[in-house]
This record gives sequence, C-alpha cells and structure tokens, in this order.
Amino acid sequence: MTMIINNRENIEVILRGGFPEYRLHNRNEIPQNSILFRNLFTLAGTSSTIQAHSNLETFTIPGHINYSSVAIVEENGMNCNQLKEGNRVLLTAQYSKFFSFNTMENLRNNMLCLLPEDMDMVNALFIPLLCKAISLCNLRNSISDRVLMLGCDIIGLMMIMLMNLEGIRPVVVLDKCEYKHDLLRKKGVSDILDIHSIHLNQELKKFETVFVISQPNEEIDELAEYESYDKEIIYCSNMNTKNCMAHDTRMNAIELLENSDIYVKDLIACHVHAEHVNQVFNDICENKYSGKALVYDW
Repeated sequence: MTMIINNRENIEVILRGGFPEYRLHNRNEIPQNSILFRNLFTLAGTSSTIQAHSNLETFTIPGHINYSSVAIVEENGMNCNQLKEGNRVLLTAQYSKFFSFNTMENLRNNMLCLLPEDMDMVNALFIPLLCKAISLCNLRNSISDRVLMLGCDIIGLMMIMLMNLEGIRPVVVLDKCEYKHDLLRKKGVSDILDIHSIHLNQELKKFETVFVISQPNEEIDELAEYESYDKEIIYCSNMNTKNCMAHDTRMNAIELLENSDIYVKDLIACHVHAEHVNQVFNDICENKYSGKALVYDW
C-alpha cells in the first residue's frame, strides 16, 4: 500500500550504457513503511580509474568515489515514526533529489547519523572521512614525528591536517597524477617525493611510521614485500569508514570541522548539478579536478 503525496519533480543521476546521464520525473508516492528524504548535497571523490557499476547493492558513477549525502526527512510513511520530518541526516551517497529506502534494514544500512540542526551541511558531508582519518592517526604507536605517507587522497589530506595539530609534518610520496603540490604544501607536508625519482626501499628506512593511503603504481603495491622494513605500516584500505563512526570519534570530528581546526572546503573542486554530470565525467577523465571532491547540489 502506498500513500499519495504532492507531486515532486525529482532529478537523479542514472547510468545508461555505462555512462552517466540525468533524468527528470515526478515522485508522487511513498510506501507506508518508508521515509521520504530530500537530498541537499552529495559528496563524491573523483578518479579517472573508477568504472561504472550498478546492482542492487552498489551504484557507482564512472569517475566518482561515493562518500556521503546530507538530506532532510521530507515525509514519513504511515507506519514510520523513527525520524521526525525536518530532521537532518547523514547518509551514504545518494544521487537523487528525492529518495526512500524500501525496508528499515536498508535505512539502517545507509543512515550514518543524525546531524545537529545548526551545523554547516557541507562540512557535515566530511564527517565520515574525518572519522576515518582520526581513527587511522590513532593507530600510530610511535611517538616519532618521522611519518611517511605513500599516496594521498582526501582522507590523506585530512590526516596531514590532523598530524599538523600535533606538530607533525609528514613526507608524502606521490605518483605524478595525484594532488597538486601547492595544495599539499598548504595542508602542511614537509616534503613531496616523486615515486619515479627515488629508491623507495631506501626512503622507508628514514621513517618510523608509513601510512599506505593509495597505491598508484606497482612500486607502492610491492611495499609489503620489503621484508627488511620492520617499522609501522598502516594500510588505509583495511579500515571501513562506517566502522570508524563511534560516538566520541564523531563528536570529535564535528567539533574539529565546526571550529575550522580542520578546514575542508578547499578540498572541493566545485559544486555541480546533476544535469551536468556528463560534462563532469569528461572533466574527470581529463584530470581537471586533480583528485579533489565534488559536491552535488540538489
């Protein structure tokens, strides 16, 4: 059974033949056991290596790394009272202005947390990533300030900012296709090394802790084979973002964002609209965003 609601023009990103498109249609009903959300913003990373994928559990736009969405509870189905209309919530990335989940289990799997009403909603998009960055930094046992980062993505940039708060300025090893050096220097690295111009095994001996953030080429992939390296090696890929969002970590992340101790808005390449998704995809393929994030305004 469904209940009729006011017609709402919905805009969403879809995949057709493996390429992103947008479509407009009317959303005029919700199931009685569902909650209708109105999307405000969606945060997506960018990478030209991400391929399209779509099934019942995963929806990936080519060139996009799914991060998060901030949405408002628009309307409750007849049997739903878990959330109040007007609540602001943080969810997994959704690419539609209006959406609902067909079971409460799906809602639980996709909802990350309720948000403070007075929080900057664009800052809120970064809460899961910052929680993961905090959790990764907390894994470091060594008190040494000799920290090396292999690769760098948005989480890596947040880790750099967190370590700066402790007086640590890590060294970053990059492949040529990654972040522009001026952004890394602005965020507080002490040096930037080109993976193609160093002997990685020799460099590793200078550091107490190595964070493997991303693996842009075979040399970094082979890190685990360096048997002579007996210091801390921490792999970012081994930690699930959703599992990092314990209450205390989440509150810490919100405070850091709201006080601008961790400033994230310069990690956003631009705000975009769904009707431009095809052009956005082409720009990603041409590396125009240098790995920065996109925010979809709905």
